[in-house]
Amino acid sequence: MSLDIAIISHASLDVFSDNLYLGGPASYGGRLLSNLGARFLVTPMVGKNFPFTEYYERKIKDYLFLPSRKTTTFIMNFNNGLRSLKILDKADSFTIDLIPAEVFKSNFIFLSPIVDDMDLNFIKSLFEKAK
Repeated sequence: MSLDIAIISHASLDVFSDNLYLGGPASYGGRLLSNLGARFLVTPMVGKNFPFTEYYERKIKDYLFLPSRKTTTFIMNFNNGLRSLKILDKADSFTIDLIPAEVFKSNFIFLSPIVDDMDLNFIKSLFEKAK
């Protein structure tokens, strides 16, 4: 049985007021799809010491972490009601050879780059392989 949807995006770490929060489209979308009972796979790229593995195991369940040297990390600040972000760390870019075969058989593939992590060649290769 094919997947309804696959999400290719980074999980991120958001630092705000000395607290660490989970972020990124893979995390938010995976939780939503899990709650909806969809057949899905989330493929976030994260570093070795990703601190929210247990959250993914409990709340998202249908995921495959892709290896990266680092996890994309933002420092968030709020001043006078305005939010600013600073990039502290950046995960590796996606490459077509890292994407698991079941992604290409899904009905839909949702791409959500967050910090220059999907070049045009990757997107073209993904499109060709998913036909």
